[in-house]
Amino acid sequence: MNTIIYITDIQEVYKMETISYHVAANRIEKVLLKDIIDSIIYEEDYSEDIKLRLLNCISEEENKER
Repeated sequence: MNTIIYITDIQEVYKMETISYHVAANRIEKVLLKDIIDSIIYEEDYSEDIKLRLLNCISEEENKER
């Protein structure tokens, strides 16, 4: 049981590292960051809306870099 919890914790840490990287790179705006934090606190996982918004802002920025 502890191993499963530990693996889940590692996945959550990786998600947060990814989010913090994109915040530092100015790819994620304050409104989206607030929604992400609310989702972490109040929901089991990110909503589909947040996932799509994340994907959209990250992929837009990556396309600009090319």
